[in-house]
Amino acid sequence: MMSEHLRRAEATFLEQYSDWLQMVQESMIQVTGFYREGFEENGDRLLDSTTRESSLFSSQTVTMAYLFGQEEEWKQDLEAFEQATEEVRSLIEAETMSSAEKMRYVASVYMPVLERWKLRVTALASK
Repeated sequence: MMSEHLRRAEATFLEQYSDWLQMVQESMIQVTGFYREGFEENGDRLLDSTTRESSLFSSQTVTMAYLFGQEEEWKQDLEAFEQATEEVRSLIEAETMSSAEKMRYVASVYMPVLERWKLRVTALASK
């Protein structure tokens, strides 16, 4: 009985986490649009508010370690996503890059890592 309850809880979590990753992806598309159009402050704000929540899903949390820490490949992808998120957050804090440079970084560095992680989570959620 407990294992069935746990499986349902895992499925619910994975579905909600997958939805959150989808929202992050959509927000990053908006962020790059803001940067492209020259609305750097708006892009920075949206980037900050969206990525700040990532710490809630750290590989150090029990849930994330349980779900993704058992297979090395999954663990590495989660850690790559966490590292990319920290790097993109440091962009806006450093204030040394132009809007165009930020746009390119988000689009060419962060988005591919986010997409790879989102595909993994979505695949697991649909099992």
